[in-house]
Amino acid sequence: MIEIQRMTEVVVCYAASSAATTSPRWSNKNFAGACVFVAHTGSATQVAWYAGVTENSPPRQVYCDGEAVTNAITVGMIAVPDSLFAAPFVIPVVDGGTSCAMTVCKKG
Repeated sequence: MIEIQRMTEVVVCYAASSAATTSPRWSNKNFAGACVFVAHTGSATQVAWYAGVTENSPPRQVYCDGEAVTNAITVGMIAVPDSLFAAPFVIPVVDGGTSCAMTVCKKG
C-alpha cells in the first residue's frame, strides 16, 4: 500500500494591515488550503482577500462571481476561501481596524 503524506505549515502574521500594500503575505506554494486563527481583531470587522503573483508583486483584490471575496472576522478560526486555491501568494487585508493578529495553518 502506498501512503500519501500531507504537508502542514504554520505561518505567523503578527498583524494584517488595513492596506493591501503593507499587509503580510504568505506563499501558497505546495498547499491546497488554509485556515487563519485570529488572536485579536484590533476592532476589524472583516478580512478582504488579495493575491500576488510573486513575493513582491502588487497585491490584487480577489473576486468571485463579480463580488470581492471577504470574510467576517472574529476571534477564532476562519477558513481561507477556496477562490484563493490557485493564488501563489495570499494577502489578508482587514477592514474596520488597523491591525489583526493572525496565525495561518496551511495544508497540502
